[in-house]
Amino acid sequence: MATFHFRIFTFLALFFFTSMSFAAEEQFDSEKIISELEEKSGLSREQISQLKPEIEAKSAQLKTDIKESIDEGFLRLEELSAKLDTATKGTEEKVKQLLNSEEYLKFKDFLLSIDKKAVKNVKNSLTEELSSVLQLTEEQAEKLKPVLEDSVNQLTELVGNLTKSGKSALDDFKVQYENLSKRLRDKLKDTLDSKQLDRLDEYNKEKKEKITQRLFEV
Repeated sequence: MATFHFRIFTFLALFFFTSMSFAAEEQFDSEKIISELEEKSGLSREQISQLKPEIEAKSAQLKTDIKESIDEGFLRLEELSAKLDTATKGTEEKVKQLLNSEEYLKFKDFLLSIDKKAVKNVKNSLTEELSSVLQLTEEQAEKLKPVLEDSVNQLTELVGNLTKSGKSALDDFKVQYENLSKRLRDKLKDTLDSKQLDRLDEYNKEKKEKITQRLFEV
């Protein structure tokens, strides 16, 4: 039975990750970003045309980073923020000579808003992954969304701390992870049926193993 549950979990996760990757491809397409920039920045067509190569490079990097973050889940979320920040600063340096000071500040704010949207996209994907694995009804998903989002934020912080602290913090991470899993189960148990609770337990087990194996190969 455990093997069957694992196969179902793997299938749902694969289907979910594929769907989310397609969504990221569409949301951060270069033409869509350019269209949004034209609408919000007030830059001329000539300036937009000059910025286009950098925006296309930014779009390609965003889609790659988001896909990797979705595939790796909590392991890459902290890294994603740092990578986006570095890439954005690189783009800003390249376009300085094309814009005046006011235009440059607007473009900088625009890039930062894109980065925030990307991080939010991945966090939402992690929340939706759990909803998909649990096979929540529409009503359950709506009711439990704040709880799942809070759990994702807490686990993201735990993994970030573990990544910074290294293997010496692994035992503490496992204890905190178990406590977080128990708190989440307690919050969901009155809304989920027994099969969904079993899926939650399997999900938490697999997620903990994946995090520790990928970080430390234990």
